[in-house]
Amino acid sequence: MGNSYEITRYKQQIMSLFINNEDIVRLIDNKEIENTEDLINENIYYYLRVPDPPEEEKTYICIEVDIPDAQSTYNKLMRELVITIYIITHERLMPTPEGTRTDLLSAEIDKTLSTQTVIGKSQMELLSNNANGIGVKHRCRIMTFTVQDVAGGCN
Repeated sequence: MGNSYEITRYKQQIMSLFINNEDIVRLIDNKEIENTEDLINENIYYYLRVPDPPEEEKTYICIEVDIPDAQSTYNKLMRELVITIYIITHERLMPTPEGTRTDLLSAEIDKTLSTQTVIGKSQMELLSNNANGIGVKHRCRIMTFTVQDVAGGCN
């Protein structure tokens, strides 16, 4: 199987962790969903989704998976994966009683991903966690993780 076929499966595995994490679901704070799977393509996306109008007041988590150098494998057996998580929130939703929504979500995502081996053969390592802005009314955190996996994605 080619290197790129596993990207969709990796994203699905990460998304499953997120929708089954009570703290992440609580922090997304979408009162219109009936079960956590309803968050998929409503608040959690398999791609970077930028809110359309500046007035759209939601919290999003977007997942990207990259294979920076598909030809370079460690001992021809391992490869590096880079997982980027975008946490986007309208500025009106940023404050919570516990702190800033994007900061709290990033802490929970870091804890969740750094303690799992759902992707790859080791635990994910957080490389960066940076604040940024998307558009006029939305703030975000961009988290980058790395993990080693078997070349060809044979978990």
